[in-house]
Amino acid sequence: MQLSQRTPSTPRRWLLWGLGNVLILSGLFALLYVGGLQAYVLGRHLPQPEAAPSPLRLAPALSMEPTHTPTPALPLLDHPSDPERSVEPVRVTSWRSRLSRIVIPTIQVDSPVIEVGWHTEVVDGRQVTVWDVARFAVGHHYGSANPGEGSNIVLAGHVAGRAGAVFLRLIELEPGDPVLLYGDGRQYLYVVEEVLLLPEVGQPLEVRLRNAQYMASTMEEVLTLITCWPVHAYDQRLVVLARPYRAAPFPRPDLIAN
Repeated sequence: MQLSQRTPSTPRRWLLWGLGNVLILSGLFALLYVGGLQAYVLGRHLPQPEAAPSPLRLAPALSMEPTHTPTPALPLLDHPSDPERSVEPVRVTSWRSRLSRIVIPTIQVDSPVIEVGWHTEVVDGRQVTVWDVARFAVGHHYGSANPGEGSNIVLAGHVAGRAGAVFLRLIELEPGDPVLLYGDGRQYLYVVEEVLLLPEVGQPLEVRLRNAQYMASTMEEVLTLITCWPVHAYDQRLVVLARPYRAAPFPRPDLIAN
């Protein structure tokens, strides 16, 4: 595409000639900027086929066996088909979320935090336990850690839809970005260390259970932020891992067998 080389003969034609060239240049710049930004975001966050996500050190007490008292670290648990036994989760009444707010300045998130639990559903003929997701807020998984307790703080939110899009821009986070939690009149600062995209929908059970390890209890303080990705497909889990400010980097051992 070339700019017009004709010389205008009147002031009005001068104006139209100049305005046309400005619009052409503006359009080219906008196309290059949007295309380059999209390629940059996708290039940073596409999963690498030959590199598995770095595992966290799990607390040895985590149980992966099916149970009628779902382990809060897992998003989905199978229950035996026994009509004589109840599958209603048993909740520990002594636990409560101490969080009230989360702020992520880099992506302009400033949201209330509310406690969320789980419910049971029938999937493919089997009764399973599924985590609830907060509406228009960030949900603090029932039974996960609170700040200062030295374990995994699990927070989840919607990426799009009628229930809000609090984590729509979570994909844009990078290592070094700050995350602030508020609760009981205190502020807690965390720093992003990893951003992971994990295949979920249609994956074998062992893959989904391995993904669930990022919501398990840990032996060091971790902040785990979770949503689905991409918008309209929702077939992957986007997991952001952060550590308390000035904490040691994540260790890299294999997962501890339970």
